[in-house]
Amino acid sequence: MKFDWAPAVYRNLNGILCVYKPSGLPVHKVTEIIQANIVRDLNALPCYKYERLVRNVNTDPVTAAATTSLSMPTVTTQPTVQDELSEHRLVLGPRYIPSDITMRHIHGLSRHTSGVLVYGVGRGCQYIEHIAQAKYLRVYHVKGRFGWATENFSPKGRIIERTSFRHITKPKLDKVCASAQAGHTKNMFEYAGVHPDSQAAYELAARGLVRPAHGQTPPMLYGVKCIDFNPPDFTLEIHAINEKCTYMGHLIHDIGLQLKSGAVCTHIRRLRYGHFLLDHALLRNDWTLENILLNMRLCRPLVSVDKLLSDINIKQLPSGADVRRISSGHDVADTEPRLSNTRTKNIVSLLDSKSEINDDSLIRGDNANDDSLKGGNDENDSLIRGDNANDDSLIRGDNANDDSLKGGDDENDSLIRGDDAEDISYKRNERMYPSR
Repeated sequence: MKFDWAPAVYRNLNGILCVYKPSGLPVHKVTEIIQANIVRDLNALPCYKYERLVRNVNTDPVTAAATTSLSMPTVTTQPTVQDELSEHRLVLGPRYIPSDITMRHIHGLSRHTSGVLVYGVGRGCQYIEHIAQAKYLRVYHVKGRFGWATENFSPKGRIIERTSFRHITKPKLDKVCASAQAGHTKNMFEYAGVHPDSQAAYELAARGLVRPAHGQTPPMLYGVKCIDFNPPDFTLEIHAINEKCTYMGHLIHDIGLQLKSGAVCTHIRRLRYGHFLLDHALLRNDWTLENILLNMRLCRPLVSVDKLLSDINIKQLPSGADVRRISSGHDVADTEPRLSNTRTKNIVSLLDSKSEINDDSLIRGDNANDDSLKGGNDENDSLIRGDNANDDSLIRGDNANDDSLKGGDDENDSLIRGDDAEDISYKRNERMYPSR
């Protein structure tokens, strides 16, 4: 983008920023430095209505050859109307101050810890809640030293004990690290809020990494491995969730006790925060306005819906406005009363809306099936009516046969009557011609 108008650049300061925090600098000091650099670069641009850019290029070859800096164009500002002094920068003062830059960090680092630090800038602060609820896995390189222990588990603390470390070998250290990882693996489903032998635990494990139910659970270690062993110094690579820098110091101290010695944490470095890697982090020399805007553009794909909802099956989510609202850092339904501003209820509302649609379609399908079944019953009624008609015809046929049989019986009666007539005529002849 063109850096020729400060308000236009200020409107683009919305997104996620990833920086590399140096050791020895507190997080709030990092925030103040970034805000001061942004304000400095914004105020160097035209900020007010009557200001414009003036590029002064040194065309004198003699002077330009003396210093290379004079041969580069310089950017200054001046009022277009010289007589209107009320609009001059010296009268109005700087337009932007550090409090105008809204910044929020997530899962900060201690003073003597270095590594990846994620910020939300402007409207990008709305992503911070979703990133926190995503419970990203963090990777650290923790350096320790055997042979001594301090009061606060840091190298700058008061030394309270000195011990020998000649008996410690790398296989022994690997065994203790594996034991620490196995102890946390047994509590994995307990921290997730499910029973280890339940169907919910199986479905949770089938999705991938089993994450804690919320951010208030004890620290969870997913991997502890020794990547460098040079007594008395050693380096561990630790994968964890819900950890703190003080916990890393306690862990190094406990490993030293398990090995019948002492150990102190000398340095902690965060290499990864979820999808944010060292390649995405800005070094201190690059904390300028232009580099910050480029870094926000680089980190934009890292806060998409499929990245933020890493522990949910994304295929269950409906497409449309709700997914676009999550991808822009908003809640699912801002127009309805919200019970709480948590990611879990946002996802539940999405899944409920999807299930209601399916339920309605199923109900309509059941009604259609019921109607078709009713139609089939009507056909059965027609069959029943047909059976009745056949029965009636059979009954009428039986009546006709009965009548015909009755008619046959009348004929028999006539035969009987005929026999009687013959008998009568025989008797009459008998009387007229008596036998001799």
